[in-house]
Amino acid sequence: MFKVNTGTREQEVVGLRWDWEVPIQEPKTSVFVVPGAGVKNGQDRLVVMSAEARAVINRQRRRNPAHELGQWMLQCET
Repeated sequence: MFKVNTGTREQEVVGLRWDWEVPIQEPKTSVFVVPGAGVKNGQDRLVVMSAEARAVINRQRRRNPAHELGQWMLQCET
């Protein structure tokens, strides 16, 4: 559901890391900035999350915040 709700490619999701998350104050949410090295066109990518994508991230945060985020997300979607 995360890929569908953010428009990200599998390689971007697999490499997703917690330290790429950027908090946004208004509205209270966050985005991910994927460095260009992990993006097809080589440019940094801003990943804005819908409510559904945020719910996926928040479930993982509660389960195991230290776990490799992208690997877990890929396992959930396959």
